[in-house]
Amino acid sequence: MLGDAPRSAALALVAFLSAGACSTQRIVTSIPSVANDAANRTLRRDLLAFGTSTLCSEIQKTSVPLRLRTDDPATGRFFIRQCSARELSSGDITLQWSGVGYGWSGLTHRIGFEARATVDYDPDFRADGGDLYLYFRPNVTQARGFNLRMTERVVSSPLGPLVPVGSPQEFANQLGAGLFSHELDRGFSVVRQDDGSTAFALGLIPPGERPAAPFVVEGSGKTVATNERVEIHQNQRDFAGPFEVQGDGDALYLTLGVEGAATVDFLVYPKVQGDVWLDGYTQTALAGPPPVPPVFDDVVSANLLYRHTLRVPRGLYYVVLDNTATAGRSAPSTFPGDDRAALVNLGVEVGAAP
Repeated sequence: MLGDAPRSAALALVAFLSAGACSTQRIVTSIPSVANDAANRTLRRDLLAFGTSTLCSEIQKTSVPLRLRTDDPATGRFFIRQCSARELSSGDITLQWSGVGYGWSGLTHRIGFEARATVDYDPDFRADGGDLYLYFRPNVTQARGFNLRMTERVVSSPLGPLVPVGSPQEFANQLGAGLFSHELDRGFSVVRQDDGSTAFALGLIPPGERPAAPFVVEGSGKTVATNERVEIHQNQRDFAGPFEVQGDGDALYLTLGVEGAATVDFLVYPKVQGDVWLDGYTQTALAGPPPVPPVFDDVVSANLLYRHTLRVPRGLYYVVLDNTATAGRSAPSTFPGDDRAALVNLGVEVGAAP
């Protein structure tokens, strides 16, 4: 159960879900037969166009979880650093963006990369009860680029590196580019529920369904910033978020559960300091220590549900999940080959501080 009441990371039109969206949603969902009518596609395009001007500022506030298969836990993330959006005469929206990211595989361990793309999206939505389902189907991928920053290692045998094809560098490039392209080509959905909370998922979610999430959400007026499952291997970490706190009287409501590893540390950082740490994580094989002390940190033990309410000033914050010996209060096993990956269920809500 998650709190009393996601906006998850994403390559998403969260802008539509910001100022003015609640009143728009109430109007749209009050007349679902009109909004969903195939003949009223122009009406739906006009409503979606309201968010285009603030699209880029919104999607740079969060990240895209990366996974090999739809129902897998995330094993990496992509962070958009530069972005421009333009509405075409056809009603499509062209997004041009670039950023940095990381991913993990058994053969390479962590890879860090830079990526960029220019994609025309075909936007649409459907009303289902009081909920609104926004869809962004990739229409044309105009350009795509991938540059490997770092490969942590490649598992070797006496006969050499264990890679399926080519050199270790070529394999890492193929792995990263394939993971990135797989997520990019799926399009994405944003589900805005009638209580104001938002869920994001890559791919297109049928009306009435929800993205897979580890916690059951109960409405209480808080905004669900994320509700996701992450896999963190030995000597790795995950930069969840960043999550926006809009008021000085607000707080982050954190819910965590850990399986596999005995403990996982979590550390909270403002985006500015978190970005510095993240850049190092995508460029060097060693998962180094943080640049400055955290706003807050604690240890979550396996098989125990952890909750904490953290009051912070307005701003953007990372929740860093850490399974290394270079940050936090605990450390993973030091036995060679003992990679007990931590499966972390993470729920983050934002709401008025108690």
